[in-house]
Amino acid sequence: MPFGEPTTGAMMDEFTIAIEHGHWLANQPGTGDCVESAGFGEFCFPSYINFNGDTSEIDCGSDAAIDDLPTGANGFTAEAWIFANGFGELNLGRIFDKRDPDPPTQGWAFFIDSVNGLRCIMMGAVANADSSSGLDEFGTAEFFAWHHVALTYDDGGTRQVRLWIDGTEVATYNLQQAMNGAYQTDAAEELRIGNNDDGTGGWNGRIGWVRLTDNIRYTVAFTPPPRCVLPDIDANTVAQWIYEGSGTAIDNQEGTAALDGTAANITWACDCERLMAM
Repeated sequence: MPFGEPTTGAMMDEFTIAIEHGHWLANQPGTGDCVESAGFGEFCFPSYINFNGDTSEIDCGSDAAIDDLPTGANGFTAEAWIFANGFGELNLGRIFDKRDPDPPTQGWAFFIDSVNGLRCIMMGAVANADSSSGLDEFGTAEFFAWHHVALTYDDGGTRQVRLWIDGTEVATYNLQQAMNGAYQTDAAEELRIGNNDDGTGGWNGRIGWVRLTDNIRYTVAFTPPPRCVLPDIDANTVAQWIYEGSGTAIDNQEGTAALDGTAANITWACDCERLMAM
């Protein structure tokens, strides 16, 4: 209807204008850039990595940003999406490991084992912080399915590791021993995903995105961040490794290039299909 002409019937109190501009697609999660495209195709992002339970690993090196995170003034969180096919090499499949070779005296490790379930050890001068779920909360019943797992630790608090499985803290710990004495520095050790320093802790199964945070991210039951939608990078994100689906360079989405990982003996796979620009 031309402007200025009188209306007939009921007055219209609102209207909507729709403006279209071909196909638009947001950049990968965590960014706000838009790009124009000619159409859509199907792709898979983020991917996950299959670990063979022996020689597979991602080596993320050692950098000041990830050294001695357990001693941080605001605490520490490590988390990952995992899919276990078994307990891994020597029944001690690593999720994260930043310790010296066996027998370790420095650093920390997050793993599953066939006796204690989900477990984290942080090395102390007198006694280690050592927490485990027991097999009743992470055992064979949890195999062949995706689970979000996390640990939180406050060196200025109880000095006990808290473990979280699918957003719920372990109800009855098999062990929850507090650290005694100073945390034994991991600065000389490289951080590995899916294995340990001497290659005897191979993860058997899949690992999706993983994240390290320089605060206590979880204190009460929570809904885990989705596996197929990457968390936003916030001020407390120290590193977040994502899997774009090819090659051996593993991007640290937080942006510190020195923390980009190098993968060995892995295979790529994905079940996070979505549309992308062509």
